[in-house]
Amino acid sequence: MADKILTEAEWKKFAKGRTVKDAALLKAMAELGKAERAGPDAVLKALDELEKQADALAKAHKADKEVASQVADIGKAVAKQRKLSEQEAKAAAKAQEEAEDDESSPAQLTTKLIPLMREVRKGNPMHALIALGGPLAAVLLSRRPITASSRKLLAGEFDGGSIKYFPAQCIFEANSHTFVLETLPAGIAKKLKAALLKQTEQRYKVRARGADPNEVDDDGDLVEPDDLAEDSADAPRSRGEALAAHADDEPDTGDTATRGSSDGERTDTPTDTSPDTPSDPVADPEQVRFDARLREMRASIERFAASGVAEVAKLKPLLDFATGKAAEGLHRAAHQGLDAVAKLIEKAAPKVGAESATAAGDGMTGFKSRITELTAALKTALDAGRDGAAEQRARMAQAVAAAGKQAFDQAHGLLDEVEAWLGTAAASAGGGLVALQQSRLALDGLRQRVSDQLDALEQAVIEQVRAHNADADNEDEFDEAELTAGLRRLHTLLDRLDTRLIDKLDEALSASGADRQQRHREAQAIVTEYRSFVGSDPLIAQIDANGFLDTAIRREAEQTLTQLAERLQTA
Repeated sequence: MADKILTEAEWKKFAKGRTVKDAALLKAMAELGKAERAGPDAVLKALDELEKQADALAKAHKADKEVASQVADIGKAVAKQRKLSEQEAKAAAKAQEEAEDDESSPAQLTTKLIPLMREVRKGNPMHALIALGGPLAAVLLSRRPITASSRKLLAGEFDGGSIKYFPAQCIFEANSHTFVLETLPAGIAKKLKAALLKQTEQRYKVRARGADPNEVDDDGDLVEPDDLAEDSADAPRSRGEALAAHADDEPDTGDTATRGSSDGERTDTPTDTSPDTPSDPVADPEQVRFDARLREMRASIERFAASGVAEVAKLKPLLDFATGKAAEGLHRAAHQGLDAVAKLIEKAAPKVGAESATAAGDGMTGFKSRITELTAALKTALDAGRDGAAEQRARMAQAVAAAGKQAFDQAHGLLDEVEAWLGTAAASAGGGLVALQQSRLALDGLRQRVSDQLDALEQAVIEQVRAHNADADNEDEFDEAELTAGLRRLHTLLDRLDTRLIDKLDEALSASGADRQQRHREAQAIVTEYRSFVGSDPLIAQIDANGFLDTAIRREAEQTLTQLAERLQTA
């Protein structure tokens, strides 16, 4: 029995004398009452609708504090009831599974095998026991570990002779029902295909492999890949066309039922094609809805990924989370993952728009970064009165003009000449001001890149944790405030890569003669300290090995510090 605050009577008592648009909420409450008689799955569906209508009503009357308080109490009651109903649903499912997993029943090899094969396709692995005797095979699947007593059931599929048994796991891999065995018998995939055809009267794409993923035995049939990109490029297909595109990996359920002999040959016999017997397998509607939404978002995701803004680093973990949850059948969490992707794109839209307006293409991003560094170095050369510096300034102006016309190859070619001249000028000056300025910019850039990667990692972790906490299927919940505080501590990494070297390089830029050489030596000592820290610090290794976002802090730091050491040695 649901909490009385979720009943029509309780709401009407509260709403009496108020002007509240509550028709949809009352309907949802009535449906919840009916659902309680139908079972926990129906209750969960009704709770989702009730929560949706309560939120809508709260938004419509957000200025009314009493309504907001009542809706908040309804939300708490919904959450409590949802947990209870989920426990009841799991208990009912477990009881059903135990009833279905009666290994002694011959139906386990025929009618009860079909839904288990469907479960495998949805991403739920099954225990398997395979029997091989000469050219024949027989297959048994179960959600639970299969006992030795099941061999007797499989033996009934053979007319005597020597039979060998192979425990395995059945998974869905490479768009095929894949049986993973410790030892891989030769030609087993075709035998399994024929056995499944005989036992279920349905045809499956089958492969087998050993513990090594590269040791594979395939049944030899081709299969169309389930490619969302191709689907999005084509017009919506009819149900028949969609099924035809996957004909090799879906069971045959058309106008004929395919039966097979031991050698895998096919014979067709008429089947009932009356309207009461649907011939098409029914796709999971939630997965269909998720795939459709992902296709709709594809264009905006690709534009965002190509924009080059810093927020793009957060995209991959969010997409991985969404598609992973969909593969597990947790579609509510999967849609929350897509919601996070949509919010990320929306939030970054001004940056993407500004980048597009000024860059008019990906090439401008790299050009801007490069010319900023070279401009600072060239200014130092101009201030020092280096011969040829004015000519290089004119060349840089030509590069800017070329970039403005989207002629990035020409622009970068001109910058190559400027950079080569700066290198020559630095060498002729014994490292001098230009080398020091470049070193300072390189270190400052390293600190900024490290900070950006830590920010992106922090955001990626928080987004996934929020999606996890919002998923009703997850019993555990993480404290976001505590997690955020912990993640912020990652930035203590920058305390070790501090500004001492930048300050020392600034001192060297202002010094001359023997005083500058002394500052060089002091800077070299700091670089040595930094390199030792980067090469041995376990925190950096843990950050780069995180499972949320690809980072390359150690590699970038070692590369930059090595270059700094080389420049200071020649200074």
